[in-house]
Amino acid sequence: QPEQVITSEIYQKPPKDESVMLPIIVYHSVRPSYVGETELVKRFTTEPAILDQEFAHLKERGYQVISFNELLKYFDEGKTLPPKAVVLTFDDGWKNQYTYAFPLLKKYGFTATFFIFTNAIGHKNFLSWEQIKEMDAAGMTIGGHTKTHPYLTKITDPQKLAAEIAGGKKILEDHLGKKVDVFAYPFG
Repeated sequence: QPEQVITSEIYQKPPKDESVMLPIIVYHSVRPSYVGETELVKRFTTEPAILDQEFAHLKERGYQVISFNELLKYFDEGKTLPPKAVVLTFDDGWKNQYTYAFPLLKKYGFTATFFIFTNAIGHKNFLSWEQIKEMDAAGMTIGGHTKTHPYLTKITDPQKLAAEIAGGKKILEDHLGKKVDVFAYPFG
């Protein structure tokens, strides 16, 4: 029996409460490795050459990188998605994402969502507002990741939760001058 061809019809708006399989690739730190790194650091770090190979693989295999906003429109409005759709994300707002990942995203014509916790912005090894605004202007999506990157499940005070989630969102919106629609929980 011939192999079944998957078309964009798989991505028609699903019935209410139905799930959809779509790859979401999550990255953290992107930089060259160094001698003496711990296994934990290695687990959350991607070398630029490896990221380049992964992006080349996606491009060669015909994957279509979409934004989270496009995915939201699929669920909310029934907008169709391309076949082999995939979402790319980068967590935390590390400066090395701007240095190494952003040029590769531009090289391959990909978009990504950068989930940023706001208290780190402008600190050593983290993105500056200028870098965030440049990536936003280039078509990257900026998403919330709280103010201080806590374990949200350990916060029992609703006001503290609101300060972390809504507070971080407001800071991003005030600096970017636009609505921030996507959010990623720290630690999953």
